[in-house]
Amino acid sequence: MRRMIELALAVALVIAPFGARAEDSSEAERLAMLLALKPGMRVAEIGAGEGDLAFEMAQRVGPGGRIFATELEGDELNALHGRVKFEALTNLTVVTAQFATTG
Repeated sequence: MRRMIELALAVALVIAPFGARAEDSSEAERLAMLLALKPGMRVAEIGAGEGDLAFEMAQRVGPGGRIFATELEGDELNALHGRVKFEALTNLTVVTAQFATTG
């Protein structure tokens, strides 16, 4: 399982354009296809912003999967936490990244 997370993370970092948003459903669909995203998978999104792609991917991996959304910024972190709570998502984990530890 760890290898799948690492592979999904590496692919997502290379193929996801900076600032990609899930409102562009074609971008979410393209990422899901390239990652061969399936229910039950675990995926990390680094620099999730307000989490549009992370929330889209959380729907795609379903309740048996897990999305880890990392972000550095306070306002974006607050937005992520608030949205997870509002939508009562149990498969999306918000991770507070630290610049000193993530480079």
